[in-house]
Amino acid sequence: MATLVSVGTGLIGTLVGAAIAWLAGRRQHRVETTYAMHQEFHAAEMTKSRGLAGKTVRKHYPKNYDCLRRDLPPKKTQHVWNVMYFYQRLWLAIKYENIYTKNVPEMFGENFWWWYLRSYQKQLKPEEKSKEEEGVEEKKKNKGLNWQAAQDIEELWTWMNKETDPGHKKRWHERAMEMADPM
Repeated sequence: MATLVSVGTGLIGTLVGAAIAWLAGRRQHRVETTYAMHQEFHAAEMTKSRGLAGKTVRKHYPKNYDCLRRDLPPKKTQHVWNVMYFYQRLWLAIKYENIYTKNVPEMFGENFWWWYLRSYQKQLKPEEKSKEEEGVEEKKKNKGLNWQAAQDIEELWTWMNKETDPGHKKRWHERAMEMADPM
């Protein structure tokens, strides 16, 4: 009987230790992912892409991203996609708990505010139909392009608004409205 208790206690201790190690490793992975994404976002290549993408979306405002995709050469739009897909990956990392979310608003929020307010909220919307295209039908309002990235960015915006300190949001909003450049 003493042997059975000893084995049971050892097994429970091993399971508890393994669970603690797994949780600590998971948290460490999330923190590392957060800083890796921050490093990627501020690396020279992505900083250049953000600048070129910002020029493209401002120059062609208010054309939506589908129009940009159709009308511009890939050399111009690639930078727009680089930024958009970064924010999509950021949202997916949050959604699937692969990132340390406590740091996300402070690390990515200010730039994201510019992109959302100065581009995404308008340019990820569909083109409005002309009267000729509408015919006699009632105009249907779509909430956005039928792109997964557009939906994910909208969810990131909702999450950021919920998780960000109101003082930061106010300051970021003011700064986004003042700045021509997305940083």
